[in-house]
Amino acid sequence: MKANAQLPADREKEALQWAVDYFREQRNELRPDSSVHRVRHESNVETLVYLHDKWRRDEPEWLDSNMADLVTLSEKEDWAFEFLGEVIAKLIERGEPLSRPLRDFTAKFL
Repeated sequence: MKANAQLPADREKEALQWAVDYFREQRNELRPDSSVHRVRHESNVETLVYLHDKWRRDEPEWLDSNMADLVTLSEKEDWAFEFLGEVIAKLIERGEPLSRPLRDFTAKFL
C-alpha cells in the first residue's frame, strides 16, 4: 500500500522533470526575439485578422463582444496591448473598417 502512495509523487516528479527539460531545450525558440517566436506571433495576428473579417461578415454580434474582450485584456497585459495594436494596424493597412471596440481603443490610444 505504501508503494502505491509513492506512485503519484513519482509521476509528478517525472512530469516536472520532463517539463523542465523540454523548456530548456526550447528556450531559444521561446525568446521574444527568436525567429520562431516572431513567426508564431505573426501567425496569431493574421489569425485574429481573419477572425475579425469572418465575424464581421457572418456573426457581427460576436465581433464586438470578442474585440471588447481583447481590449479589456490589453488594459491589463502589455503583450495583449502590443498584439491588439498590430491587429489594428493590419486592418487599417488593408482599409478595413474597425469594429466599435477597436475604434474606441484606437481613439483613446491616439
